[in-house]
Amino acid sequence: MIRFIAPSNIDFKEKVVAFEQQWQHGVESIPQKTSGSSGAPKSIEVSRDQMIKSASLTMGHLGLNSGTALLCLNPDFIAGKMMMIRAIEYGMDLMAIEPVLDPFQFIPDNQQIDFVAMVPMQLQATLRNPISLKAFNKVKTAIVGGAPVSIDLDEACRNLNPTIYETFGMTETVSHIALRKLGGVQKEPFRAFREVTLGQDERGCLTILSPLTNNELLVSNDLVELRGENAFEWIGRFDNVINSGGIKLQIETIEKKIRQILRGSNRPERFIIAGTEDQNLGEKVTLILEAPSISSETKEELTILFAEYLDTYERPKEIYYLTEFVETPTGKIQREETISLLDL
Repeated sequence: MIRFIAPSNIDFKEKVVAFEQQWQHGVESIPQKTSGSSGAPKSIEVSRDQMIKSASLTMGHLGLNSGTALLCLNPDFIAGKMMMIRAIEYGMDLMAIEPVLDPFQFIPDNQQIDFVAMVPMQLQATLRNPISLKAFNKVKTAIVGGAPVSIDLDEACRNLNPTIYETFGMTETVSHIALRKLGGVQKEPFRAFREVTLGQDERGCLTILSPLTNNELLVSNDLVELRGENAFEWIGRFDNVINSGGIKLQIETIEKKIRQILRGSNRPERFIIAGTEDQNLGEKVTLILEAPSISSETKEELTILFAEYLDTYERPKEIYYLTEFVETPTGKIQREETISLLDL
């Protein structure tokens, strides 16, 4: 039995109930669209056996087999479906609320939530609201995925009561295959579940072999550094490389450095780095800020900071702003669509 919490619109309720009935009636497979983590986006069929195996690995690793789970993700996507399957298969009570930015503001004071899956922007909004934070601090275990967790959000998880993990996975692996604990003094690597074999291809991208992939080798576009047999550090996407004057620059590496430079400042929180056309370099590093406007003084201050802390080729040659970035339903910035909004 699913208990819905307001606000939950009719469309959300119908989708949740429809999938619950599908699952209870023994559906053998479900169609899902991939996000492009292992190639061009496409439709695939995910089998019931894969989903049950995924639930088993997650629940076994987290030591969960009872209590109350909270669904606050879109049931159209594999993350939302898997949250429902975990609750059903392991006899957990399931509460559901449509995927609003701050779901914990609607949790009753006397309600204990033992397990929840969230996207980073939901966790961030929860931690900023004292009422939501009070409810969230009663949670036993939380997993966060769908988009990378920032350094600031990772550190904000320190001294909280729930055990919080960042997930790594994709539709092709039926949700996540690895977790890393948040809130530690030092950043931990992702650690893969048992029965998951990790490797790298000639590009340095992660390969995955597991019952979750039907024991077929899955080649991702995620650049990683392996840490032993079952752990890795995520570097970035193979397709997020700027070739500037023959120097190959990883976008996520530059963004990480800029994020550290801007920490604690009053400048815009969100930005992306892009490679834009340049007559001399081929591509130049360009900074795009999410802000209503950017003054010439701010641009000058940023230029001085970047000259001090970034290598020559990493320094943004242009700084633009957009009032709003284009996002996926999980809050991940859609780079190409966002960059296309610029009149370059």
